[in-house]
Parts: sequence; structure tokens; C-alpha cells
Amino acid sequence: MPSPADLARPLVETLAAEAQALARMDALVAAQLDAVRTRQTTRLDALAIETGDAAAEMHRLRIQRERQTRLLGRVLKLDGESVTLEAVADALVPFDMDVAGTVREARSQVRTLAARTRRNTDTLAFALQYAASIGRDVIRVLQGAGDPALLRTYTKGGRHTAGTPQTSYLNQMG
Repeated sequence: MPSPADLARPLVETLAAEAQALARMDALVAAQLDAVRTRQTTRLDALAIETGDAAAEMHRLRIQRERQTRLLGRVLKLDGESVTLEAVADALVPFDMDVAGTVREARSQVRTLAARTRRNTDTLAFALQYAASIGRDVIRVLQGAGDPALLRTYTKGGRHTAGTPQTSYLNQMG
């Protein structure tokens, strides 16, 4: 029967693949943010599709990592369904300190990349929400530009009267 250290190697490989997937996701998010900043809206469609594929791959790897962690936890006789990578690494020390250290390093790398990707994703979400808000405001202004309630003709005395589309100025103060 393989040793727990041998069983941990596929988990380490999965963590490395997860780190690569997170780095790819982070690069895609950065590319989307760049596309928003540079107003390259046609690039956003292709990047959104790639991001969806990357998210699906990350989901698959997370499930695989969780299964491998639970299996290794059972082999190491750890309690419960919520076995953590830290607990697995601690339990691996008597079998192979190098593998235990590798599990810890891989876990740390995944956490660092996940935090960075989360921050960048939050920035992208804010930029997209802001751009959509501006777009909605512009559409509202354009739709209401011909509305007689918004049309005013201002006189030199500071007063205004109802305007017509030919002689009005948009009163943005209401």
C-alpha cells in the first residue's frame, strides 16, 4: 500500500494546477480591466468567454483538491469531513517532512494568488458597475432630452420659461 506521503503527491500536483489556474484568471481579469480602461469593448466579449472557461477549470480543480484532501485525511485518520490542508500537512510530518512542507508551500501560494485575484476581480466589478451606471445615466439623459418638462429657455434676468426643442437648453439642476 502506498505511504501517505505518496498519496500526498497528487494533492500537491492539484495545488500547483490550481495556482496556475488562479494566475491565468488573474491575467484575464487584468486584461478585462485594461479593455475597460482603454474602451476596447469588443475585446471584453472574448475575454469574458475565456474567464468563464478559467472559472470552470478553477471550480473543477477545487473539487478535485477537496476530494484529495478528504481522502488523505481518512488515510491519516484525521477526524471529520472538514479536513484542512494545514491538518493534512501536520499529519504528514512523521511520514515525510519534505512533502508536508511542499503541501504548506503550495497552500500558501494558492492563498496568495486567490487573494490577489479576488482584489483584482473586485476592482473589475467596480469598474464595470461604474461604466454601466454612466451608460444608464447617458441613456436617461438622451431619452429625456426631448421631454418638455426638462426644456427651459433662460432669460438674461435669470428666469426661465418652458422651451421648445429648437430653443431650449437642458436644465440639469431640475
